[in-house]
Amino acid sequence: MKKLIFFLLVVLAGACRNTDNRFVVNGFLSDKSFDGEMIYLVPLINSSKDRVDSTVIADGQFKFDVAVDSTEICIIRAKPVLRFFLQELLVVKEPGAITVKIGPNSVAKGTAQNDSLQHWKENKILFDSLLYTRRKQYLEADGQSKLLLKHQVDSLARLFTEMNFQTALNNKNNVVGKLVGQMMSPLFSEEQKKKLNNK
Repeated sequence: MKKLIFFLLVVLAGACRNTDNRFVVNGFLSDKSFDGEMIYLVPLINSSKDRVDSTVIADGQFKFDVAVDSTEICIIRAKPVLRFFLQELLVVKEPGAITVKIGPNSVAKGTAQNDSLQHWKENKILFDSLLYTRRKQYLEADGQSKLLLKHQVDSLARLFTEMNFQTALNNKNNVVGKLVGQMMSPLFSEEQKKKLNNK
């Protein structure tokens, strides 16, 4: 009996250790119209065929449960013809579990880096929309209103740059910071770039 208890404890301990190095995605869609379709977890960099995970959507849901060798950015995506309806989603493959909702505007939450990435995405969408609207209004305006709109566009652009910089700076030691830093580098001043490059 003692040997059996010891064996069970060893097995349970091993199982607990294994879950520390696993990335679990619990995925949901708004309805069941995509049941039977494949969905993929693709590394953003070095996405060779043997590094792509896939699963089938069933009952409006899907799940990935994969080992984590190193933290990296991945894309959750469907086949190309479905991507108009099912927006691709960047996620951080890191130990832990996340919940994702895939649709016209896909979202993820559940781990620290995925929450940071989602927060950045939402802010970027907001700023993109505001800047597009103000720039369009600026191009169509004249006189005093054009000067006012130019000031608003410039202020929004500065805030947008600062938002991206703070996201990169606050995450400079992880893959979220590296991604945002690389994508938004053209916006940053030389001083900001130096701060990001300092270890």
